[in-house]
Amino acid sequence: MKIKKIASLVLCMVMLMSIIPLETAFAAPYISWMGDAFSANNLYYDDDLQSWKRHKDGYVSLYDSNGNRYFKEKAYDVVGLDEKGTKLISSKNSTKIVDKSGNLIKDFGDDDAFEAGYGYVHRYNSAGQYQLYNSKGYKVIAAGQYDYGNPVARKRVIVCDASGKYGMINNVGELIIPVKFNDIKYVSDERILVKNSSGYWGIIDINCNSILACMYTKLDYISDSRILASKSTNGCKRQSILQNKW
Repeated sequence: MKIKKIASLVLCMVMLMSIIPLETAFAAPYISWMGDAFSANNLYYDDDLQSWKRHKDGYVSLYDSNGNRYFKEKAYDVVGLDEKGTKLISSKNSTKIVDKSGNLIKDFGDDDAFEAGYGYVHRYNSAGQYQLYNSKGYKVIAAGQYDYGNPVARKRVIVCDASGKYGMINNVGELIIPVKFNDIKYVSDERILVKNSSGYWGIIDINCNSILACMYTKLDYISDSRILASKSTNGCKRQSILQNKW
């Protein structure tokens, strides 16, 4: 008997859905905070239950978890930078880093700043020189110091200089791996794949200790205990899976 009732209920729901659009059946048409009503389809949330809505003219308004609008300027775009609610906001005349209360952390004064991942911000100055900032507004890479920075973790940034050599810095710009490699692939602090000046790959750790000598033409990370290694011997290309070699 219970099975028949459940089957009947499911059938009724299917029939109802064929008549009523999905967005009408399951979504409230409007959400109202502090007298500001807006379409639910234009409302976005982040991990801190902060939200922003996109207006019909393309601008964005920002709200805190209590529904109070905390950034008064018209914003074009909003990107969350870290777990503390810090955001990168692009407005009409500038790009800013603000905290979750809307307080200014850093004003870049132009539109040449953009989110880089892991809480960092790329920026090019008026001379076209690359810079990198963290979410606190601290300049991690000064203008002209490196050609580019690639954040790969919260406190790890791969850098490349004008000669095309790679190294790694931390979140305050301190050099932790010398800028001398032809390429770097970060897996973890214990496993960093590096390519030497002769074109061979090996593995080091964050303290530059050699884990696997640079003797392979290619290394591909598979798992914490396995690496796919390619090596040429007497003109023959050989591939093997290295297991538990570090």
